[in-house]
Amino acid sequence: MTAHTPTPWKVEPLQQKIHGYDNWNSYTVRHDRTNVHIATVGDVDRYYEDNNEANARLIAAAPDLLAALEFCHTRLFNYQAGMDEIRDPEITRQLNEVAIVAARIAIAKAKG
Repeated sequence: MTAHTPTPWKVEPLQQKIHGYDNWNSYTVRHDRTNVHIATVGDVDRYYEDNNEANARLIAAAPDLLAALEFCHTRLFNYQAGMDEIRDPEITRQLNEVAIVAARIAIAKAKG
């Protein structure tokens, strides 16, 4: 499997008038540094138009959510396997705190 575009990703308004309709808001997800286009949200139909910005934010947060989930998975796997007790309990506590913070940041980015 190929890797996704590296982070950070950003959301920007794309158009407010599409196919002759006013107040039709669409958004683009772009790489924050290179401005390369990753996705367009809301350009095809208006059924979920009120959700377009939230959907774009969720797409833009996907790499951060994936990274946080992978880190949390590692922490839970190590805990389940009993590997945390082998290490220093303070290091275990610190790593768990890092996982929690990473998850909180990714969730906040997804929710806007």
